[in-house]
Amino acid sequence: MPVTLEQSNQARTTIWRFIEGEREFIERWLSQPGDDWDVGLDITIAEGEAFLLEKDPAERKACAQRLDIMIRCWPGGVDAARAIIAGLVSTGQKVPAELKGVHLDLLRGNLSEEKRRGPKRKNGRRDMLFLVLLIQLKQLFKLPLFKNDADIDDLEMPEYAMEIIVEEFTPLIPELKKVSVKSVLNSVRKFEKKYFLSLAYREST
Repeated sequence: MPVTLEQSNQARTTIWRFIEGEREFIERWLSQPGDDWDVGLDITIAEGEAFLLEKDPAERKACAQRLDIMIRCWPGGVDAARAIIAGLVSTGQKVPAELKGVHLDLLRGNLSEEKRRGPKRKNGRRDMLFLVLLIQLKQLFKLPLFKNDADIDDLEMPEYAMEIIVEEFTPLIPELKKVSVKSVLNSVRKFEKKYFLSLAYREST
């Protein structure tokens, strides 16, 4: 279905309010190291902390399943597992039953990080943030991600999700002026394929 101007304006207002309300968090998030290892490491550790705090059995089981996939599949996941388990051991806590398989694999040398190949991706944190916002705009406003190539130069057509995000974030990320919206979307999609599709993240959260 075609995007209406009302949908587009509502989406833009949502992104603007998010930036204004969470500017300190956004600036701090974007200022930290941003290659795939860094992002995977941070998010996996955060998932581990959420798992350890979760009391509801069903939620704890779901969290443990996500955490296992993140550790085994994501860049930075194995280093995160080492940090999580080292933190438990150093404070005298037992390794939870749900993490014993990971713990044994680490001790046996069955889990190790692959060597980083090629140049570092410096946009991991940006792509992570944009991916979450794209998913939200799609869910809230049924907004497509990007215009078809045939419509990309049609200035009268309401903006789609990726265009809105890039335009609203350009004051915070001036480098966005130097790249096309489509190249940003392609970068976000590569990030999604590496992380979220392996985890089926949108269906499990």
